[in-house]
Amino acid sequence: MRLDGKITLITGAGSGIGRALAVELARHGATVVLVGRRMDALEATRATLLDPARGVVLAADLTDAGSRQTLAAEVARLGRLDLLINNAGVVESGLANADDAKRRRRMVETNLLAPMELTLALLPLLEVARPSRIINVGSMFGDIAFPYFAAYSATKFGLRGWSEALRRELAPSGIAVTYAAPRGTRTAAAEGFADLATAFDMALDPPEKVARLIVDGIRRGARDVYPRGPERLFLLLQRLLPRVIDSALARQTARAAARLAAGTATALVLAATLWAGPALAEAACAADCPTPKTQLNPNKGWYISGKGGPSFAQLSGITATGGGTVNGDHGQNVIGAFGMAAGYEWSYRYHIPLRTEVEFMNRTEVTYNASPLLLGGGSGALASTVQNVTTMAKGYWHFPVGSENWWPFVSGGLGWSHNTVKSQYTPSGGNSLRNTHASNDLAWSGGVGATFKLGPQVMNDVEIRYVDLGKADWGLPAGRNIATGGIGDFSATEISFAIRVMF
Repeated sequence: MRLDGKITLITGAGSGIGRALAVELARHGATVVLVGRRMDALEATRATLLDPARGVVLAADLTDAGSRQTLAAEVARLGRLDLLINNAGVVESGLANADDAKRRRRMVETNLLAPMELTLALLPLLEVARPSRIINVGSMFGDIAFPYFAAYSATKFGLRGWSEALRRELAPSGIAVTYAAPRGTRTAAAEGFADLATAFDMALDPPEKVARLIVDGIRRGARDVYPRGPERLFLLLQRLLPRVIDSALARQTARAAARLAAGTATALVLAATLWAGPALAEAACAADCPTPKTQLNPNKGWYISGKGGPSFAQLSGITATGGGTVNGDHGQNVIGAFGMAAGYEWSYRYHIPLRTEVEFMNRTEVTYNASPLLLGGGSGALASTVQNVTTMAKGYWHFPVGSENWWPFVSGGLGWSHNTVKSQYTPSGGNSLRNTHASNDLAWSGGVGATFKLGPQVMNDVEIRYVDLGKADWGLPAGRNIATGGIGDFSATEISFAIRVMF
C-alpha cells in the first residue's frame, strides 16, 4: 500500500509508539491526524514531523462517547480516512488480587472499548476511502498472557479477537484489518513497571523500531505484525505446547518474585545504613549488595533442545587397511546433522561455569565419489549411505565475558555410536559389490562455540566441533576397508545450532 497522500488517524499520538508512528508515516508522505488527551503533547509530536504541515492535531478523550462523536465530526471534514491506527492504551501491572476495580475498568475502556467504538464511528469515512485499513496495536501479552499483567493481557486478548472477527466481517467491503503485537517498548508507560521489567529480564524495544515494523506491515498489507526474533518461537510453543509456556513462566515468576523481594530488602537496608552514616552504608553494601555477574541463578533444571546444522565430511588422503593403497581426493560432502538433546543445567546468573547434557543424534550421510578410487592395481567408485545414531554425554565449559547475552564455551563429549552403512563399490570393468553392515563403536567429540540468550528461558548454542563416530564397513574388497584422514573411520566437522528451552 502506498502511503503518499493517505490520511491517517493515530490515537495516543502524544508520545511513545504513537509519536514514532506519526513521524514514520509522515516521512512516507502521509497526512497524519494526531489524537490524544493533551494538546501540548500532540503539538510536540507535530513539531517533530519532517513537514509539520502534514500534521492535524485533535485533542479527545476516547473513553468518553461525546468526545468520540466530536472527533468523528472533525475528521469528517477531511472527506475520507485511509488508515485508522488504534494505538492508545494504558498499562497497569501488579498482582491480580491486589488490583482494584477502577484500574481494571480504566484499562478495559481505554484498551478495548474505545478502539471498538471509535472504529465503528469512523467506519463511514473508511468506506469512502476503500481500499482502506484499520490497524489495532495490541501486545505480545495478547497472545501470551503474562503474570502480573492479568487485566492488561485480558484487554489485549480481547483486542486481538475483535481484530480477527472484524477482518472477516469487513473483507467483502474492501476494508482490511491488521493486528500489530509489539513486545515491551521503552515508553513512559513502561516506567510504571520498571521493577517488573528488570525482575523478568524483559527486553524493551525503542518505539522507533516498533513504528518501522508496523509501517512496513501496513505497506505490505500484512494480516498481523509480530516482532522478529525469539517471540515467534514463543508464539509457536504457546499455540502448540502451551504447557511448556506455563512451566517456563511459572519458574520465571518465582524467580522474579525472589528478585523483587531481594530488591526491596536491599533497598530498606541501604536506606537505613545511609541514614546511619556512610561507614555503615559501605559495610552493609559490601556484605549485602549482590553483584549481578556472580549471583546464583535459580534457572537450573531440565531442558530440551532441537539440534541441526550442516556437517562437512571428507574422504581424502585415505589408506586401505590390510594392505594396498587408496588414492585420490574424494571431495568434501555437506550433509545434515540433526537430532534432539536433553540434559540438566546449573549455572550462575550471567555466566555458566559448567553445563552437562546427554545428546541423541541421528545423522544420514550420502556420499558419491566420482573420482577414481584406486585399490592396489584396481580402480572403481564408491557410493554409500551411512546412518549414524549416537548417544553421547557432553560437557560444556562456559567462560564469562561480562555480557548478559552470550558466553563462549569449549565442549567435550564421550559416547557410543551405531553405524549402518549401505554401500556399493563398482570396480572398473567389473560387477558392483554391494554391502550392508552395522557396527557399534566408541564415539567422541570436541568443539568451541558460544551460547546466545534469546529469552529468559530460551538459549541458542552455536558450535563448531569435530566428531569421531567410530568405524564403518564401506563394503570394499576383503581386507581393504578405508580409514579417513581423521582419527576414526567415520568422522566429520560440524557447525551445529541448538535451541534450548528450560523447564
